[in-house]
Amino acid sequence: MYSTSAFARLAGVTIKVLRHYERVGLLAPKRTRAQYRRYAIADLHRLERILALKSLGLPLASIKGLLQQPSTSWRAHRQMLEERRARLDRAIEAIRAIEQHTDSPAAVQAFIREATWNRWETLRQRRAAAAPRAPDRASPAKVALFEAISAALAEDPAGPRARALVAEWRAAMDPDTSAALKHRATWPSGMRRYVASLYEATPAAWERIVAFIEQSA
Repeated sequence: MYSTSAFARLAGVTIKVLRHYERVGLLAPKRTRAQYRRYAIADLHRLERILALKSLGLPLASIKGLLQQPSTSWRAHRQMLEERRARLDRAIEAIRAIEQHTDSPAAVQAFIREATWNRWETLRQRRAAAAPRAPDRASPAKVALFEAISAALAEDPAGPRARALVAEWRAAMDPDTSAALKHRATWPSGMRRYVASLYEATPAAWERIVAFIEQSA
């Protein structure tokens, strides 16, 4: 039998850890008449099982259940670990991009914009799931005009039809939208995808048309 301090040294853990595991019901050392804790080799074997399961990222409550009933499904925990790994991978990639950027503060601000957009988009989708609705779209007239400009750009960017269509687009655009478009370089990528989807276009195609309209001013 080992005292608490001797057992902690033998097991390579702290006394605080032993006390915590006892409080949550994972360890149950015997007591002397004077109520001193005494640990046996069986407690060491149990502790090794606890530490092994803990290395899998399992919470202590789940470990307690596994010790009582080893035959349990691991799928939910594996999926949770995979989601956690995906979040860590995204975080590492974001930090690497910030480190490699020539303007670190600007890169941080760009990341914050992306993260903020993604968070609100996730919330929007979660709330909209309860009440399905048609996807957001620009008006049919706007989509038709956008497609006409795209066709004119492919045929003859400098031709009179292209210039007339660009003038029509500008006349229909309100000042707030025009001002927002001038700052689109700072838009999160999710916002670019969303705005392009309003015109049933890819972000690259949408950017090409908007840049063409600006250059034709």
